[in-house]
Amino acid sequence: MQKDDLERYDILEENLISLGTKYKYEFAKKHLKGRVIDIGSGLVNTGDYFKNPVALENDKECIELVKKRYPGLELVEGDAMKLPFPDYSFDGCMLSEVIEHMEDVTGLLAGIRRVLKPGGRVVITTPNRLITDIFVKLKVINPKGEGFHFKEYTMKELGKIIESNNFKVLKKTGIMQLRYSLATVPALRNDFIAKTFMYLGRIVPALSSDMIFLCERR
Repeated sequence: MQKDDLERYDILEENLISLGTKYKYEFAKKHLKGRVIDIGSGLVNTGDYFKNPVALENDKECIELVKKRYPGLELVEGDAMKLPFPDYSFDGCMLSEVIEHMEDVTGLLAGIRRVLKPGGRVVITTPNRLITDIFVKLKVINPKGEGFHFKEYTMKELGKIIESNNFKVLKKTGIMQLRYSLATVPALRNDFIAKTFMYLGRIVPALSSDMIFLCERR
């Protein structure tokens, strides 16, 4: 991540978009127990949500910033496609806003399954392609400014991929979150508006902007 992009992302995490991040991690906190790995942890202090977690990140500038902010967090520099851990190392895994950046999703899920103990759980969060496409057509977001996603999915599409890679989907939910471009609009920087948007996504998960899957290793 370039320095300018990192600063932009950091600013956004300080406003309304952070409400969505917090909701996703609070959801994971309820369902992931034991030793947890957060793959692609970004600027999140994973230690706020899990006991003695391991955070995995591959962006050097991001790592430097997180180390300064959260010196007590166990932060490992590594590749999500080549997880540097022995088999059956973790009870749970957080995979938030990562899968849409990966070309080899089968390889990604196989690696996660390898480091999870039998019955281990993973929470996967990712944008809903159905809603992203609508936002792009309405020109309320710039597709080039949404994080350079390799591929986004609908809830049905991702559910099939997860199930076909030796995971069982236990729960599907979601939130309607103000996307990055919208979150910078001053008039929308209001807790009530943001929380209302989030609730709408939970009513009809398939139409949420950000999908949340709870899965179990088979």
